[in-house]
Amino acid sequence: MADCDRTLIIGTGKQVDLLLTQLATSKEKHTVMGLVDSGTNRSKITIQDISVVGDLTEINTLLTSLKVKRLIIAANLTTEKKLQN
Repeated sequence: MADCDRTLIIGTGKQVDLLLTQLATSKEKHTVMGLVDSGTNRSKITIQDISVVGDLTEINTLLTSLKVKRLIIAANLTTEKKLQN
């Protein structure tokens, strides 16, 4: 949909499941392009049919290649991981 913001979500935990449910009922429309794992665990995680598309080391590339307009952080990132990026 043209009027939807292309969104990328950092996180793969239970909070992401809750966030996706909230986004589905929100007045603001989002097209969730994928999830970013806060670690380098490249497991095949899918939450509500949204898959992990990369990890934090790939965030800049993902933002550009997926033409993301919004980035939502739904993870408890450690200070170390925040500072690395």
